Amino acid sequence: MVAKGGITSSDVATRGLGFRHAIVIGPMLPGIVSLWSGQDGPAAGIPYVVFAGNVGGAESLSDVVTKLTNS
Repeated sequence: MVAKGGITSSDVATRGLGFRHAIVIGPMLPGIVSLWSGQDGPAAGIPYVVFAGNVGGAESLSDVVTKLTNS
């Protein structure tokens, strides 16, 4: 799951996926995009990428999706 935008990412995680606790797995792209794992709620264990709204280049979102698809 990838969410774009800081507030959107928070709302999707808490309201949509039911996360109350999550663990940061690490960066998907250096310094700008984080991979999380929700620890509770109906989507527990599903990888969740928090992609801030105004960071990265023209291909950054595509690069993240490619990494997720190939892993």
